Amino acid sequence: MSICFIDGRWRPTGECCLPVTDLVIQRGVGVFDSIRIYDRRLFALDEHMKRLAQSAAMAGIECGTVVDRLRDIVREGAKRDDYPGNGDCIAKVYITGGDENNFGKFPKPRYFGILEECAAPSQEEYEKGVVVLPTPVGRPYPLMKSVNYLFGMIEHAGRDDMEECLYCPEGEVTETLRSSFFMSRG
Repeated sequence: MSICFIDGRWRPTGECCLPVTDLVIQRGVGVFDSIRIYDRRLFALDEHMKRLAQSAAMAGIECGTVVDRLRDIVREGAKRDDYPGNGDCIAKVYITGGDENNFGKFPKPRYFGILEECAAPSQEEYEKGVVVLPTPVGRPYPLMKSVNYLFGMIEHAGRDDMEECLYCPEGEVTETLRSSFFMSRG
């Protein structure tokens, strides 16, 4: 189950849409961030919102008070009666380029937020692991959380035996399509 805040109200994600004129659809102009919610408690919300604002600025999206509004939307969503899941959830917040391209500046962005249930790995996945395949590409502008992850998926498109792609530009592991990557040795 998931719910979405768009155009000023909450509704099921299946009822939500963006106009085909939005630059996130026409040119991939958009940024996002994902915030984990544990038992309705937001994890590092301010840090995620700061990164979202920086990503928007790097992309030329003039978002003004949109980031503050999205912060409030995530807080509100965590308190809703129709909150997805049993307490653990992922909030995804997006800022799109909107419909106006002013020479690489996007002065009228759209925004929305999605709360979706967080699916835990199965017991078998915990015990046996999952297939994670490397891809030699990295995201251009990796400090910007752009919506474009296509190039990380192309090499392994259509494979049903893998759980995730592991970005390995120049042989260095940087991230996956859906997760940060870290390793502890010793």
